Amino acid sequence: MKLINHQCIVLFCFCSFLFVLAGCTTGKGELGEETIENMATSDKIQSMFSEGRKQVVLNTEQSRRTILKNNLIEQESILKDPQLREKFLELNMSANELLAEDEEGLERLMQQTIDVMKNIQKDKEKNKMIVQNDLKARQKVMKENGKLHTDILKQNVKEEEWTLNNPDTNKKVKQFSLDLNQAIAEDPDFQGKLLEQNISMFQKITEHPELRSKMADAMLLLMKDPKIKNELSLMINKAMTEASQKLKQEMKQDMKSNSEKMQQEIQALQKELENLSEPQEPIEQPDNPPGEPE
Repeated sequence: MKLINHQCIVLFCFCSFLFVLAGCTTGKGELGEETIENMATSDKIQSMFSEGRKQVVLNTEQSRRTILKNNLIEQESILKDPQLREKFLELNMSANELLAEDEEGLERLMQQTIDVMKNIQKDKEKNKMIVQNDLKARQKVMKENGKLHTDILKQNVKEEEWTLNNPDTNKKVKQFSLDLNQAIAEDPDFQGKLLEQNISMFQKITEHPELRSKMADAMLLLMKDPKIKNELSLMINKAMTEASQKLKQEMKQDMKSNSEKMQQEIQALQKELENLSEPQEPIEQPDNPPGEPE
C-alpha cells in the first residue's frame, strides 16, 4: 500500500509540473521547444524519471525485461563502435578501481557482480547475449589494443584476488565459475569456441618458459596418481604389443621375401649346372686346311 501511494505521489507531482509548464507555452495545447528544453535540464524532472524507472524495474515484470533487454542492446552497440568501445571499457575499469579502493564499496561490488551474473545466467537469452558480447569484445581488444589488453589482464587478476580472498564471496564465486563453465560447455553454440580458447591458452602456456615449467610440474604430479599410472601402463603395454606384432609381421614378410629370392637363385643355379652337364656336339672340321685350294 505504501508503495502504491508513493508511486501515486510521484506521478501526481510529475503531472502537476507538466501542467504548470504547459500553461507557460504558446497556448496551442502543445509543449514548446523551450519548455521541452527546460524539462530536459530540470533536476526535478530527471529525478522523477529516474525514480519512475526504478519503480518499474523493481515491480513490473514485463517492463523490467524490456528495459534490461534494451540495456543489453545499447551496450552491444557501444561495443561495436571502436572508439566508444575503448572508452566504455576504460570507464568501467576506472569505476571499478575507484569503488574497490573503498572497503564497503569493494564488498558491494563483488556481491553485486555475483548477483547480477546469477540473474543473467538464469535467463538463457540474456546469458547467451552477454557471453557473446564479452567474447567478441575481449577477443577484439586482445588483438588490436596492447595497452588495454594489459589493463584488462591486470584488472582480471585484481578482481580474482579480491573475490577469492574475501571469505563472504570466495565460495560463491567458485561455485558460480563452475556453473558458468558447465553452462557454456553444455551449450552447442559455445562448445567449439570454448575448446578453441582452451587450446589457445594451453599453447600460450607452452610458449612461456616459467609457466611451461609449472605446467610440467603439475603434469608430473598427476602422473604419479595410481589411476593415471595404471592407465599409462595399459597404454604403454598396448603400444609395445602392437609394435611387437608389427615387427614380427615385417620380419615374417622379409623372411618370406628372402626365402623366395633364395629359391629363385637356387633354381637359376641348378639350371646353369644342368646346362653345363649336357654333352656338347663336336664341331665339324673342314677337309682342307684353310687357305689351300681343293
